[in-house]
Amino acid sequence: MSELLQIKKRINSIHKINKITNVMEIISISKTAKLKQLFLNNIDFQNNLYKCIAALKINDTNSSQVKLWVVFSGSLGMAGNYNINTFKKIKENIKTNDKIIVFGERGYKFVKKETMKYEDTLNIKTEEKHFAFFEYKYVSDYIARLYLLNKIGSLSLIYTKYKDNKIKTDVVEVLPITKEFNEQNKNEVLYNFEQDTKHIFKKILPFYLESIIYSALIESKLSENIARKNAMVEANNNIEENIRELSIKYNKKRQEKITSESERRVNND
Repeated sequence: MSELLQIKKRINSIHKINKITNVMEIISISKTAKLKQLFLNNIDFQNNLYKCIAALKINDTNSSQVKLWVVFSGSLGMAGNYNINTFKKIKENIKTNDKIIVFGERGYKFVKKETMKYEDTLNIKTEEKHFAFFEYKYVSDYIARLYLLNKIGSLSLIYTKYKDNKIKTDVVEVLPITKEFNEQNKNEVLYNFEQDTKHIFKKILPFYLESIIYSALIESKLSENIARKNAMVEANNNIEENIRELSIKYNKKRQEKITSESERRVNND
């Protein structure tokens, strides 16, 4: 096969890849816009819920030493370092005897393949068309039962947060409710509770956790699509540069062949 033909085949092959990355970029942009709106709509509700919890002035602790982690990962690849950064946080923070709940197929496979010591692991499959508030209520109810029955002493989340168009994978402590949490979410309105605040907390804990899970899921999916969009933009830029370089090389080789053929004919004449 001539060198010209090889270059031409490479250019055609890269063009085919470019069609795929262009489509994925467009899809990611569309999903990002929808998820960003969901995320923004949820912020005020979430902040007000924090203030309600803080108003109870709960400073609870469980005697259990077992930690429960809820990890939010992606189910698809081609999202840059999105899943890799989540895997790093898992390795850095989760210990042998901890319980784990994983949202997303990539995170679950990582836990089972790379860290087989985590036997108590629950996999929650997610689809982006399923973002109803009550969709994962069974997860929050399960966590609330574990906490109220003193089966776990704390709850932490690992997920990728979104702020000012930037994403960062972080650890968020959810339970127990601390004095620092109450201070950070202090409400100017003073509440007078007729019932014991600990009793109220136990009643609203499942709803509070449901809101936490829902918010983290939306934010992590938003971050995943931003990461994928950025990865596709970078891939498209690299593809365009490769095509440009190959086209220059192709035209140069073609011109050399034409010149060589012309010289050969002149010499023959």
